[in-house]
Amino acid sequence: MLIAAMGMAGPAPMIVSTPAHAGYNNIPGFCKDYVASGVEPPVNQGECVSLLTQQFHYYVDDKNANAFAVHACDYYSEVVPDIYNSLWDSKQECIDEILS
Repeated sequence: MLIAAMGMAGPAPMIVSTPAHAGYNNIPGFCKDYVASGVEPPVNQGECVSLLTQQFHYYVDDKNANAFAVHACDYYSEVVPDIYNSLWDSKQECIDEILS
């Protein structure tokens, strides 16, 4: 279900961003440009940096799974609330699915 949500969300480029895979040092610059583009008005630079940093540590370092899940669910609830609400009844359900 999460994969479907990411595909339907539209703003998925932030979740599966190339800079996060290129290394942690590229994240702040990417987020500055991404937020300035205005693609997703609810996202601010701090949220972007935090989400991608947690994503980097989760996928590359295999740690901080809970922190990544919380940030990802916050992102979905703020940026694509209709999809978030159609997939999960609570933040805990979202977190559980990301961690599964």
